[in-house]
Amino acid sequence: MARVLIIREAEAGRETAETLFNLGHESVLLPLEAVVPLQSAPPGGNWDGFVVTSGKAVDPLAKSFPSDSRPVFAVGAATAEALRAAGFVHILAGSGTAASLPPIVETTFGAGETPRLLYAAGRNRSGSLERAFEAAGIGFGTWDVYDIVPLMPDRASAEVALGEAPVDAVLILSQGQAEAYGRLVARLKEASSRQTTSAPPRLLCLSERIAAALPAELTQRAKISTSPSLASLFEWIA
Repeated sequence: MARVLIIREAEAGRETAETLFNLGHESVLLPLEAVVPLQSAPPGGNWDGFVVTSGKAVDPLAKSFPSDSRPVFAVGAATAEALRAAGFVHILAGSGTAASLPPIVETTFGAGETPRLLYAAGRNRSGSLERAFEAAGIGFGTWDVYDIVPLMPDRASAEVALGEAPVDAVLILSQGQAEAYGRLVARLKEASSRQTTSAPPRLLCLSERIAAALPAELTQRAKISTSPSLASLFEWIA
């Protein structure tokens, strides 16, 4: 059994903890981010379909376009499942990266067609979806539906959450989480006078881009997923 630190926002963190529990692991929940809905109206336009790269965008899309039959392109299986649960029926899923979506869009609409898609997105994003669509000549509009804001627990709260037992691994699923974990480590290091002989935790990162956002002194402890999915990270947990 491994002890795993989960720093993603609270609701998603609880879901991840349940999965890890079923795999026989112990989770430590210490959210270093929070999701804030933006409550913005979708931009006007004649959209031929929708694009979603995060489950966090599903609820706003479903509220504005309930029971819509137009195709919805999901970045991966988890997002596709969230769309099904929200009532969408025409869902096409990529393999987990933005680059996997343009060929699916082109196949869906046919060669020579120029669809216009509404991308329901987070305010802070990498821009990989936009670059992939622009390179493929796919028209789209962007609708910011949520933001992710950093959280920083005080020293006492962090130490209570982490407890006395060492953490074996940390799940790091975004650049924002990598940066937030770096800040947490720096704060606890500055505040603590305790000496520890336990091995430092492995930092399980979903991509090389995410690992690169860690402070330089932590990058040597990063292990990078073989595919953009949580399941691949779980394989590193022993």
